[in-house]
Amino acid sequence: MNTPESILVVRRDNIGDLVCTTPLFALLRQRFPRAWIGAWVNRYNAPVLHGHPDVDAVYVYAKSKHRLPGESRTALLGARLRALVELRRRRIDWLILPHSGSQPSAERVARWLAPRRVLRPPEGGADRHEVVRVCSVLHAVGMLDSETPLPPLKVVPDVAEVVRLRAELEGRRCPPSRPLIALHLSARKPSQRLPLDRWLAVIERLSARAELMLLWAPGGADDPQHPGDDALAQSLLEALGRRGLRPALTPIPTRELASLIAALAICDAAILSDGGAMHLAAGLGKPVVALFGATPPAVWHPWGVAHRVLRPPSREVRELDAAAIVDACFELPVWSPAAPGA
Repeated sequence: MNTPESILVVRRDNIGDLVCTTPLFALLRQRFPRAWIGAWVNRYNAPVLHGHPDVDAVYVYAKSKHRLPGESRTALLGARLRALVELRRRRIDWLILPHSGSQPSAERVARWLAPRRVLRPPEGGADRHEVVRVCSVLHAVGMLDSETPLPPLKVVPDVAEVVRLRAELEGRRCPPSRPLIALHLSARKPSQRLPLDRWLAVIERLSARAELMLLWAPGGADDPQHPGDDALAQSLLEALGRRGLRPALTPIPTRELASLIAALAICDAAILSDGGAMHLAAGLGKPVVALFGATPPAVWHPWGVAHRVLRPPSREVRELDAAAIVDACFELPVWSPAAPGA
């Protein structure tokens, strides 16, 4: 099976994991331009592959913990079985399992689909970047060696959502020649979270030199499925109002992943913690200031874009200095030579 006609990549992990798999899709498309290339993903991360030029079909299933109100487990199971039956009829040549560690459910999918060949990354190399590790599945079929350049990440924003957000921002950028910097509040792990006072200091230092867009995952912090940062965002906006800094900043709660992707697509650079949003920004080609806590930057740093990684010795983002974050932002290639801080 050196020339497969059908390839399915199973990636049921988090958003960043799927974004870091997009170079694999690019390599497969380059080598097999006429092959059918599909993806088996979950409903949470599926928008990452919206409109992706290297993927022919995206099969989406919903995890039980991501059920919508009124949605039954039976309905979810039925939809999943129908998709698996359709894929089995396609007679998959290569099924690729790029995940790390044990994923029994992904292995069950592989057994059910009965592909002609299953590809997995080789063991070891835990200190490699995730993109390198994922693409290493191709070593077994002679498609990759140490000299092969790996493509950048690729994420395609929804055009309608981009148009909507541009219209929302129209007239607010004054002067429009200043860079638009996205600040993303949300972070999944406590060690990755920048506290309110540090965000205030960052905004105060940047607001004289850039237009700012504040992004966060909406909802309550106690939501068991998708904890949100409405309370943090509200406190921050109130504090900015007291300091007279609100006009320099546009708040955009990203209720859908498509909205987050579109918001990052229209910014010039982003400041955010390690996580899915950071990889989305890299997939959109945006320069990034990445705030790292416990996660190793060597494995998860922004791939293929200009970036600055900040990681305190304590591995706690809350201990980062605001001045250091702003200085790192001014090192990104988005400032004209005449701009302050350039």
